[in-house]
Amino acid sequence: MANQPENGLSLSSIHNSFPIEVLPAVIEIVWGKQIQPSIFRRWCQGFTFSQHEPSALIQHHGGPCAIITAVQANILLELLFREKTSGDISWNHLNDEEVNQLLAGAIFHIIKSLQVDRYIIVALPKNSTDNESNTNQEIINVEDFHLKLRQWIFNDTESLKTWIRNELQIFQGQFGVLSLLYSVILSKGLESIQNDREETAEPLIDPTFGYGSQSLINLMITGSAVANIWDNTRNIDGLVLFGIQKQPQIGFLSLMEHLRYCEVGSFLKNPANPIWILSSAEHLTVLFSTDRSLACTEDPRSEAIRTFLKYDETENGFIPNEKLGNVMEELGLETDIEYVSYMAKCLDQDSLGIILLKNFLNEFFPSVESDSEFTKSFTLYHYNGLQKSNRDGKVTYNECIATTSGDDCNLPNSNEEQFVQCLKTKWRNLLKLDPSNGYPSLN
Repeated sequence: MANQPENGLSLSSIHNSFPIEVLPAVIEIVWGKQIQPSIFRRWCQGFTFSQHEPSALIQHHGGPCAIITAVQANILLELLFREKTSGDISWNHLNDEEVNQLLAGAIFHIIKSLQVDRYIIVALPKNSTDNESNTNQEIINVEDFHLKLRQWIFNDTESLKTWIRNELQIFQGQFGVLSLLYSVILSKGLESIQNDREETAEPLIDPTFGYGSQSLINLMITGSAVANIWDNTRNIDGLVLFGIQKQPQIGFLSLMEHLRYCEVGSFLKNPANPIWILSSAEHLTVLFSTDRSLACTEDPRSEAIRTFLKYDETENGFIPNEKLGNVMEELGLETDIEYVSYMAKCLDQDSLGIILLKNFLNEFFPSVESDSEFTKSFTLYHYNGLQKSNRDGKVTYNECIATTSGDDCNLPNSNEEQFVQCLKTKWRNLLKLDPSNGYPSLN
C-alpha cells in the first residue's frame, strides 16, 4: 500500500518500496553480472561544490564522471542560459541557496529530458543512512543499499520539480550520484534503454575500470542511451545502428577522434548551447563559453555533409547514384526526376555508379574562401572535477583564449597539448590557445 506523498505534495507523487522483482535486471544493466565492491564505493558520493568555485562540482574518485559532468554541464546551462540574469554573470559570488537552485534545476532537466509518461526518483529513505554525511562516513554494503531503496513516482513535471527542490539533500548525500543514476534508468525504463543500445549486454558501468559507457553518457545528455556518437541511423550490411537523432542541448567532443578511434557527429559537435563534455581515454571534463555564437545553428554545408553521410552506408565517402534524390530532397534542393538524373551524370563523370562527397559539396555547397582571411578569438572555460587534476588541488574553471584562422595548424604532439588536440576536432583551424592557469588536464 502506497504511503502518502511527503511535504504535502498532493499532486501525483507516490512513495513506495522499490520493486524487488526488477532489482536483478537493474543491477545487470548498470553493473553487469556482479557488482565489484571497490567500484561501487567509488560511485558513492553526493553532489557537492568546490570551496574555490561555488558552482563547480567535486569528484572524489575516478568512475562517476559520466554523471557528474552531465550534472555540471546542466548547472552551467542553468547559470548561463536558462536563468534570467542582468548585466555580467559572476559565478564567483553565488551563495548556497543559489547554487542549490542550480543543482536542483540541473537534476530536474536531466530527468525531464527523458520525455517519458512518468518519472521515478530512486533513493534511500532518510532514516536508513545519514544523507547529510560526507564520504568519510562508513558506507553500507552493496546488498543493504539495494534492499533499502525506495521510489517516488511522479506523473507530471511540476510535482517532480517541487520534490527535487524540497528533497535536494538526498542528492547531496553520499548516495546522491547513485540516486540520480537509478532515477534516470528507472524513469527511462529498462526495455527502452535496451532498445536504444541495440540489445547489447555491455553494462552501463564498466565492470573492470568503473567508468560510464558511451551509452550512459548519451543517456545523460540527450535522453537516449544509444551507443554511438555519429549522426542519425546507419545501416551497415543490414545491421541498423542508432546514432544521435537531433541537436542536443549539450555537446560532446572526444580526444579519441583525434586519434582516429571514433567519429563524433555534427549534432554533438554543434549543440544548442556552447557547452561540451570532453572525453579522454579515462575521464570526462566540461568545456563551456558564454559566447552563444559558438553554438550557432548548423550551417548549410555541415548539414549537407551530415545528410550525405546518412546515405553513405559503407562510410567510404560516396553514395550510389540512386540515393542522390534522397539527399537532395532532405536538403530542400530541386528534386525533379530529370534534373536529379542529369546531376547524377554530371557528378559521376567516370560512370562508376557512385557520387563522391567532395564532388557533391563542390557542386551544391562550395566552401567560402573569404572565411579564411580572418582570425577570430573567443574565450573558453574548462572544468575538471578531480582535485588532483587542478593546480594546487583547487577545483576551479580554467579560462583559455582560443584563436582560430583559415590555415590548419599542427601543434607538437605532447601530453600537455591533449586538450588542444581535442578542441581541434571541432575547431580544426585552431591557431593557438592561451590558458590562464596552465594547459587544462583531460585526465
